[in-house]
Amino acid sequence: MHPTNMRRSFALLLLLFTLTAAAGDLQQAIAAIPEGDLEARDYGHTLATRAADVLTAAVRGHEDVVAALQRELNIPAAAARPLAEATALTFVLESIGGDPDDADALFREAAKQAPKSGPVLAAYIAFMSRQPKLYRDFAGAALPYARVMSAADVASFAGSLYGDCDVVLSADALRAAPHDRELLIALTQDDSSAIRAAFIDPHWSTEAASNLIRALVDLDRPSEALAVADGFPAAIETNRIDLALAAALTDKPERAEELLQKARPEKYDSRANATISLTRALIAPDGDPYEALADQVKAMLHDGGTWTTACVRLARRGGYDRFADALLSRPDYGDYDAGLALKYLPKELAERLRRTIVPAHAEQAAVQDSPVMRLLRAPRIVPFTEHALKLEPLDCSEIDDLGSKLALPAHLAPIRLERHGAEIAGVAVAQTLDPVGELGRGGYWIVHSSDNGTTWDEPLYTGLRENMPYVVVPASRLPLFDGDALYIEVEVHELDLSSISFPPVALVSKRDARGIYLEMPWSALRRDSDSDGLTDLLEERLATDPYNADTDGDGIIDGKDGLPQVALTAGGSADSVVLAEFLRNARIGGGALIVGLPSTEQERQSCVVRASRIGTPSLFVVADRAQFSSIDINRRVVILAPAELAQYEEKFGPSFFGQLMDVLVRRDGGKAVIFFDERWTGTVYELEKTKDGWTVMQAASYIT
Repeated sequence: MHPTNMRRSFALLLLLFTLTAAAGDLQQAIAAIPEGDLEARDYGHTLATRAADVLTAAVRGHEDVVAALQRELNIPAAAARPLAEATALTFVLESIGGDPDDADALFREAAKQAPKSGPVLAAYIAFMSRQPKLYRDFAGAALPYARVMSAADVASFAGSLYGDCDVVLSADALRAAPHDRELLIALTQDDSSAIRAAFIDPHWSTEAASNLIRALVDLDRPSEALAVADGFPAAIETNRIDLALAAALTDKPERAEELLQKARPEKYDSRANATISLTRALIAPDGDPYEALADQVKAMLHDGGTWTTACVRLARRGGYDRFADALLSRPDYGDYDAGLALKYLPKELAERLRRTIVPAHAEQAAVQDSPVMRLLRAPRIVPFTEHALKLEPLDCSEIDDLGSKLALPAHLAPIRLERHGAEIAGVAVAQTLDPVGELGRGGYWIVHSSDNGTTWDEPLYTGLRENMPYVVVPASRLPLFDGDALYIEVEVHELDLSSISFPPVALVSKRDARGIYLEMPWSALRRDSDSDGLTDLLEERLATDPYNADTDGDGIIDGKDGLPQVALTAGGSADSVVLAEFLRNARIGGGALIVGLPSTEQERQSCVVRASRIGTPSLFVVADRAQFSSIDINRRVVILAPAELAQYEEKFGPSFFGQLMDVLVRRDGGKAVIFFDERWTGTVYELEKTKDGWTVMQAASYIT
């Protein structure tokens, strides 16, 4: 069914329930739904979906739903009716959203009326796992119900739960049945390598043996991985390449070569091909391993475990100590699920699991008292006051398209533009200082001309970001400016940060309001307290000091300093030459497929809002500032440490700085690869020095 029709059917279902439930006409309401409009779940059928499966079948067969649930689940009518309503409401919630409180009350009533029914309790627990806001303490809410169920019932659906709820449920159930095979299998269906290594019995199946081998490779236990392969040869084929790397690391070059001879990876399988390249370099005679290490960067691999150990060994052997040190300084992926399971497992099993958890590498010390951190902890600059507005809304069709009659600056697409005599002012949105990726169009800027658009002043940054919480409306009956201030009509559509996913296909607003305008004095926008050529609002967003013209103290004022957080020093290295070339060419935020919150129907019918390009976008990078101290560059680059980025995001909202995940420069300085990751997208740049200068190419990229 087309998604629009599906949403319409679910909305009809909800409306019918609302209108008829009190009158006792539930069956009549459900029967009114056209056959086929009630979609089946898109995940596997388990005990937790039993009620939904019965309801769906009853609707399609024009059968009494309450009677079907009574019969199929062996529950009383007092439980079947609220269960039917709750189950149907979950269809609505999962399709078009809504308040889950009503469904919760209905599930609770069904569980009260059928307190020992596995399908009823499982359906309620599954509902809890999908509502993290309603059940912030999932364990506290779900376990009283789960502990009524049998171990077999819990094992049958635990793996289908959302998030880490499956770990909580399976681990807790093992307290009552610590040797239950099905519960252990359910627990090891989680992605945690530590859990798999602790509890998988390779005798269960070839798949189990294969999963155990992968877990041991992830935990950097190559000898044990090879031993499992020896005992269960059928599991070798699906792990041949990882086992070859394990053999190379355990000084078994002949076995590594034997395993590789039958490896047939697809050309597009970058991970497999890079791992083969790494293995062959390890077992080859000494030589420059640059190309093998570069293959790892191009494949964007960060697998940890055996892979990290192999890369570090090869890098040290080849003299790439800086690359090896960077790999080791990167914190390991935290095995959160394993730590969570420890809290619920019985003592004996908890000790088994504890022995498999590898301590993470020590994280780099947080820069808790750096000058930049102190600036980021300062209160926000607020250049406006908010007021209520009682004017009627204005449609874009009612306004004069001034922009089509003016010679606007290149790449400027104003949201609003207004003329009073020879003076023109407008509002535009751009990502110049707001690296928000696909979450929106960026921050708001003011453009201004005093001579009817013949010349334009330098755009003024407002410090406001789209959907944080304001959205500038494209048309208003309120004059945009008058005298000493702007009067900008806005609406509140505040992005719910918990709805962020990649790709951001389900962004929602957590607060909406209309009838608001912001009074914004020109003086507040133009204020430059230290006279360094940057307004205070620009400096705040650049993490420079608005009251100190030279934030880093290197003698270059912030307005002319390409690296305003990095004091320029003499000297340099092959790495710094490559990094300087990278900074000149890298771009951030490109390739967005989805941008921001979905538009309302009114917005789609009336106005088109486009992002502008204002100036040269600043480059936002997470890195060690010491790497850049000898670089002098005209482009503005903001460099923060990881702890500083966390503070930056707390202050300004989600900000997708690029992180220098890998920097590998060939020993002669003539070639390099850099992996620049922005969390929602990433690019591997390959740089090569020629007689005409440097060439910079994109060797690989990804987008979520």
